Amino acid sequence: MEQKFDVIIIGGGAIGICSAYYLSKNGLSVAVIEKNEIGKESSCSFGNAGLISPSHFVPLAAPGMVAKGLKWMFNPESPFYIHPRMDGELLKWLWRYFRACNEKQMRRGIPVLRDLTTESLRLFKEINSDENISYGFEHRGLLMLHNTIAGEKANRHEAHLAEEVGVETRLLNNDELNNLEPNVKILSRGGLYFPNDAHLIPDQFVNAMAELAKKNGVGFFAQTEALGFEKNGNRITSIVTSNGKIGGKEFILASGSWAPMLMKKLSLNISVQPGKGYSVTVQQPVHLPKIPFILTEARVAITPMGGTLRFGGTLELSPINLTINERRVKAILNAVPAYLDDMRLDAVNTKEAWAGLRPCSPDGLPFIGRFQAVPNLIAATGHAMLGITLAPITGKLISEIVSNENNIVDISQLKPDRF
Repeated sequence: MEQKFDVIIIGGGAIGICSAYYLSKNGLSVAVIEKNEIGKESSCSFGNAGLISPSHFVPLAAPGMVAKGLKWMFNPESPFYIHPRMDGELLKWLWRYFRACNEKQMRRGIPVLRDLTTESLRLFKEINSDENISYGFEHRGLLMLHNTIAGEKANRHEAHLAEEVGVETRLLNNDELNNLEPNVKILSRGGLYFPNDAHLIPDQFVNAMAELAKKNGVGFFAQTEALGFEKNGNRITSIVTSNGKIGGKEFILASGSWAPMLMKKLSLNISVQPGKGYSVTVQQPVHLPKIPFILTEARVAITPMGGTLRFGGTLELSPINLTINERRVKAILNAVPAYLDDMRLDAVNTKEAWAGLRPCSPDGLPFIGRFQAVPNLIAATGHAMLGITLAPITGKLISEIVSNENNIVDISQLKPDRF
């Protein structure tokens, strides 16, 4: 007999799990379908930098990014790289991205990301207060280090934008950086400090939230691949999976970079490209900072996680695959000594690196909302590097959409069929 639920969530990463948590708190019967295991290495929620970033209020599509992108895009060691290929969907995405990289579009997007990230941090704190779970949450801020005049100029511009929209930040010189973070010797000429940022251990967060959802009655269908849909008119009635059909009233698309392939089953398009990122986690490092860093020029993130230190970076637009390009991993590690003294990374085994696929939208804003053509299908993808940051607020918004409640923040710019 076909099982039936109020809501079926496709995807068991941070977004899908937080959606399940908030939906189940509203008393709805919920199923999560995940083609792998929940919280395991294949998920983009497993090995990312673990940053909770109200500092990241500027969309990925911003003025100047086209010039940087053209400079970097064919250098396999650069922070941004496009795997050369003839792909119609990639070309459409790039055209939309280039069109979005302007001052007007950026200014429209900044308040949206500011409100989403700020509210999501509040929800993290609420979860910490309400639930007895542990996932390495630390509220210590973020340091964006710069080494060059261009990097300092970029951080000063970021500080100016932050001041305009009410995001707290401080520009620091080298002495101030080392006073704030005495656990490592910082070589950078200066940096930008965002005191309201936080960080966590992402796989622990996903697994802890999944356990809460299970206690609320959420059904988990792991190692179950979504293959297609059955419809009645313009509404989905059930999802066809590798383990049979599951019926539902509402369906949540939280499958990240895999969303476009699934949408083709419904003759729908969603403009998402996979942006591969890499990370390496060093066990028992010689020096362990308390505050996460972003190396401004190199686009490298460094996050303390318990007794480990994670180094992550790159944005590689490539076909869906999780193969490791060791040259790009080495480029991440090679950038570090110019910013931090005595970081001994020569012996790090790059073969043990992790890769994940971030779902990137052309304008740098996520897709959250109902599809017009299929009104009981709701998008929750396109979060790019902000998947962990925006997981709680996305889950909360999904529960509000399903329950026809007023949204806690404005999502009018996040429509899934805006392209």
